[in-house]
Amino acid sequence: MFVDRRGSLSELRGVNVEAVVEKSDLFKRYGLTENAVRTKVEMQLWRNGVRITGRNERIVRQSWLYVYLRLMEVPSQHHFEQVDVLSGSLNIFLQQKVELLGTPGDSKRRFCTATTWDTGGIVIWGTTQIEEGLNETIEVLVDQFSKDYLDANPKDQASVPVRGEH
Repeated sequence: MFVDRRGSLSELRGVNVEAVVEKSDLFKRYGLTENAVRTKVEMQLWRNGVRITGRNERIVRQSWLYVYLRLMEVPSQHHFEQVDVLSGSLNIFLQQKVELLGTPGDSKRRFCTATTWDTGGIVIWGTTQIEEGLNETIEVLVDQFSKDYLDANPKDQASVPVRGEH
């Protein structure tokens, strides 16, 4: 049976958030670390009512919400050594274990990790508005995920979110 991306979120018991900031050493000076990005995403999920699972928590259908930030510095047109803008993309995608269809006559069960939900956007942030830009982008993209997650798991809307271990 094939399901749409919202259907792939049903019966999840929360998500584990992982953040990747490409070339993170370069962007630490702007406060763009994996930990800072993950914390912002977890806070938005928590505000939206999506449960965040702990890293060591045992769940039957474990899922990982990856946040991938890819940026480059854009030099000033007037002063090449000065950076005025960061440009790039922020993508959010959910990966989970899925069962592959077997071949006729084969009774072995096969599993793999697959991306079942994703969204993203192009970002252009002035160096003086990085935190504001990151917060706004995370809010928009995480709200998209949260809406689909809660639509697929309506019983979770009434529960209080539980913060997992960090």
